[in-house]
Amino acid sequence: MAKYIVFLSAFLICAQSYAAAWTQNKGSGQLIVGSSIYQSSRYYDSSSDLKSSGTDFTKLEFNPFIEYGLTDDVTVGINPSLQIWRFDKNNANEPIFDFRQCGVYSYSPSYQINAHIFESELFLRKKLYDKDNLVFSVQPLVKTPCIYYNNGKLEAISDTTDYEIRLLGGYGFKWDPGINLSDAKRPFAGQYHFINFEAAYRKRNNNKFSDQIRIDATAGFRPYKELLLLTQAFTTISTGDEAVRGVITNNGLATQEDDYYSVKLQISAVQQITKSKSIAFGYFRELAGRNSGIGNGFNISVWHGF
Repeated sequence: MAKYIVFLSAFLICAQSYAAAWTQNKGSGQLIVGSSIYQSSRYYDSSSDLKSSGTDFTKLEFNPFIEYGLTDDVTVGINPSLQIWRFDKNNANEPIFDFRQCGVYSYSPSYQINAHIFESELFLRKKLYDKDNLVFSVQPLVKTPCIYYNNGKLEAISDTTDYEIRLLGGYGFKWDPGINLSDAKRPFAGQYHFINFEAAYRKRNNNKFSDQIRIDATAGFRPYKELLLLTQAFTTISTGDEAVRGVITNNGLATQEDDYYSVKLQISAVQQITKSKSIAFGYFRELAGRNSGIGNGFNISVWHGF
């Protein structure tokens, strides 16, 4: 029986989360143009043990993100993504399963596979509460059907659309202990920092894939005014209620459910270059999971406020 290979975490739409509970001011917005590279050759099995996948997987992603304030309380945006996948397999007779994206869950055997994916998310963020530096928002989102190319040729177009509802909460604060050490303030003192938590339910309108529960957290701290340090955790948990395919076992034919989870950590630094432009560098990797890939990657992005 072919080895069960999963690369879920590479396909959680983008390497960096740009959303937060705050909305843009009316008539203002931000453009973030990012790119990332991700590599993986191992996965977590159904017991969360690490296994070799038998495949060297690389993903390049290009990700322009833009959001704009319709009013002070309503922000709209779009998050398109172009992804380039490359699979180098050790065994050409062993298919790869469970991409969980674009309606594709199995490839025909080949030593080397190249594929291109284009998809986009459209969202609206509505502020619900804003007082004393504490803000809560709700964000509905629609992911468009994606276009899928295999080795440069149009292979299939997914006719499914995913929907998500997300609750966001953020708190901004200024830390100033008022204590000087050697006539210099403590690091991070006197600067504005924030924490942000998000919880979402994503409905996946494809009978091969389970719905998802997503829980994200971000902490942002400034050593000084022009530098922002971000620590982010992204958790995705499937509802595990979709039958992906039949699996032959010693006891006969069993049903394989789309049951998994993945926890990813990302650390980034955002350096302000001018009043309206910044550049960001980040590193990310999976820390835990079940039936999901484990790998790591780097990203770089340019931020422009307008």
